[in-house]
Amino acid sequence: MIELDIRLRNPWPPRPFRNIACWSWQMFRNKTFELQFSHYAFNWLEAKLDLNWRQTDHAGPWLMINVFGWTMDVRIYDRRHWDDVTNTWRDDATL
Repeated sequence: MIELDIRLRNPWPPRPFRNIACWSWQMFRNKTFELQFSHYAFNWLEAKLDLNWRQTDHAGPWLMINVFGWTMDVRIYDRRHWDDVTNTWRDDATL
């Protein structure tokens, strides 16, 4: 797993979250692509990159960029949940 997170916090109270647009497309049986634009001024500047592909729920690459509260969020994630007991993905029937 590789995760990089850089942020410059907003010292004043944040504005309420406002979703501008959100799209998701099912790429394969268990993989979904999601693109979201929103406005939330909790941080002035933020960048996050997460390349975790396994051993967590909804794993997959994730890139988020926030500039003065305007946020772009791009993900490709697995729709399944991770089972720590069997160390594998849970079948849809067990969710």
